[in-house]
Order: sequence, then structure tokens, then C-alpha cells
Amino acid sequence: MDEIEFQLLKRIAQGESQVLDFKFAVNDSRKIARSMSAFSNTDGGSLLIGVKDNGSLAGIRSEEEIYMAESAATIHCKPEVSFKSVLYEIQSKEILEIIIPARPKVLTLAPAENGTDIAWLRFRDSNHPAGIVYERVWKRRKSEYGVKISIAEQHKILLDIFVAKGQLSLAQLIEETGFTSRLTRKTLEQLILVNLADFCLTENGMRYCLRGE
Repeated sequence: MDEIEFQLLKRIAQGESQVLDFKFAVNDSRKIARSMSAFSNTDGGSLLIGVKDNGSLAGIRSEEEIYMAESAATIHCKPEVSFKSVLYEIQSKEILEIIIPARPKVLTLAPAENGTDIAWLRFRDSNHPAGIVYERVWKRRKSEYGVKISIAEQHKILLDIFVAKGQLSLAQLIEETGFTSRLTRKTLEQLILVNLADFCLTENGMRYCLRGE
């Protein structure tokens, strides 16, 4: 066993993680695009194609899988994702590694189940929708205009709910406040932009909380 094979098998033995995703096969380029979006928007990472979820080696089945990965990056990711690919031959099986760098200055979108292009984030070994609040805050932070708000009653209500309840989803915040979804989103965005609230990505998806919690 050479050093390259040893290091690859060692990574596989450690399992899927924030920066590593196993794919038995590529049969839907949109699903691959979600992983590419999540890696690009988070810490970067690698897709190992031809590896089952339990870490056993299956190998890629055809050049079609390589084409599907390229299609995911160039057609389904917006903007297009640049990646490096490495083809390994391990235990008489070909394993394809797709390496996606983090792009902190770009928000990469990929299709949701309903076909809408959304941003994805990586948390541990799963991909999660970033959510409309995250996307809007990201764009505001990248704009040339500063953020200034006057704390109003709706801001105080939301802050009090965070103190009492801790981390909550957007749907839970809408229910707790009794506000419209639009007002809840706008108020939450403003609190995040002035660093009073924050995003809390969990294994159950995006949650929101007080800054520093």
C-alpha cells in the first residue's frame, strides 16, 4: 500500500464530516450541486464518489459520473463552482475525489427539491438550506451601504423571546411573536445586521439566537 492509498483510506475510515461527503454514485447532478454549494459557502471540502455511506468502496461505475459532477458544478451551481478532481485506484476500484474550495466572497446557490435556487451550508456531515434570512443578510453585509436601525417594539419583543426560549427556527419565531412572516424576517435581519442576534446552524437546520450564545 503506497502513501496516497494509505492516506485516502485513513480519511474514509474517519467517516463523513464537515469537510467530507461520501457518494456511492452520482445519479442526480442537482444533489451533487447541493454539496458543492454547501462546501463552497462553509469551509470547503471534498466529495468522494464511489464510496458508500458506511465507508466501503464501491468505485465509480462509468465516465457518466464524472460528467454528472461537472454538470453539477457548471449548470446547477450559481455562480459556477470551480473544483479540482483526482481519480484514485484503490483495491482495484476507481474513486473520484471532487475538491471544492471555500468561497467567502461568493454565495453559491443550488436547486432545492422544488427547483428553486437557494444557498446551502454544511453542518457536520449534512447539508442544510441557509434560509432566506441568511441570504438577505449576506447580501446586505456585502453591500457598500452601512446598517443603522432604531430599536423599536418589535425588536424588543424578538430579543425577549430569545432570552426566554433560546435558539428558535424562523417558523417558531413567527409563531412566538404573532407577527407576519415578512415583519419577523425583517426584524430578525436587522437584529443580526447590528450584531444583537445571530445564525445558529444545527443538525436540525437553521436556528436563530442572541449574539454570543
